[in-house]
Amino acid sequence: MFERKKKVLTTGVIDLRNYTPEALKKIEKIACTGMVILPEKPSAEYMEAFSDIKLLSTGLVINFADDAEFKSINGLGFLTGNIDEKTIYNVNGNCIVHSVKSEAPVKMLVNGMVIYEEGTDIDFIDINGIAISVNRRLADNVTYNCDMEINSSVIRNYKSGMVVIAGHDLMFTSDITEEMLAEKNLYFVAGHDLTCTKDVYGYIAANSTVGHKIKV
Repeated sequence: MFERKKKVLTTGVIDLRNYTPEALKKIEKIACTGMVILPEKPSAEYMEAFSDIKLLSTGLVINFADDAEFKSINGLGFLTGNIDEKTIYNVNGNCIVHSVKSEAPVKMLVNGMVIYEEGTDIDFIDINGIAISVNRRLADNVTYNCDMEINSSVIRNYKSGMVVIAGHDLMFTSDITEEMLAEKNLYFVAGHDLTCTKDVYGYIAANSTVGHKIKV
């Protein structure tokens, strides 16, 4: 009797680095999977067995070293301080990178949004989302994971020099003036659109980064 092969379905990541060719032969299909991880230097026997697996609606197939650690950031995350050079970060949500200390480039896969300080050494292995470099200290930030509407009262409560980040849309009410923004020396980042009035457009255009466009 033939041994029934298994199917791997609807999985974010499947790590096959420790599988033998014999173990791979027991998998019939991998479907609806975001990423498949293979050994850095697979043998010919390994790849022959892997090639027999049906891949359906599968995102990235990538090779990693055996000792590489894989970490996912799925919501709102902050990457700072000492970074292990053997770690690979998979960003599916929003990640703010600042003040990192590492002897090697930070390795990242981006499916969501990464905002990082200009000059940070990052090895972007794959980008399907957005990676935004900001010429500011990101330690001084206020971050909203999705949409945010900002009025003059909110502006007055921000500290000077802050970076204001919205994971999706950032919207300014009509009571905000250019003088308010300039006095606070604020910088804005929107993952998608930033909407403002004509009165503050000049400041916003010079002091913001957006994933899509600035709307007036």
